Amino acid sequence: MYDDPQLRAELTAFAADITPPGWSDSLGQKFVQLAARCGCAAPSRPVHRRPPGCGARRDTLLSLRRHNVTDVFTGRVYSGSELLLQDLLSTYPVALLAPVDLVEAAA
Repeated sequence: MYDDPQLRAELTAFAADITPPGWSDSLGQKFVQLAARCGCAAPSRPVHRRPPGCGARRDTLLSLRRHNVTDVFTGRVYSGSELLLQDLLSTYPVALLAPVDLVEAAA
């Protein structure tokens, strides 16, 4: 059955189509799990990076309520009152920001 070249090609194409959404969904699920574990209030749905041309704004500024926050996924620490969304989502399509002291206490 798996020796059939046409079947193998169709399965490979199908897997290629569902892999990126699967990665995004998995990151979103992990986001909610980590938010609950850290005691952070998780949003009802994570903000995902959109592909270019889908209305995404690379110059979007996020207002930080806390001056020192850590992206739990990357370990990067951000300070200040504003953060470019483009910088925050440069590594992964989702981010979990938590106060630095909370992340250090959970480690």
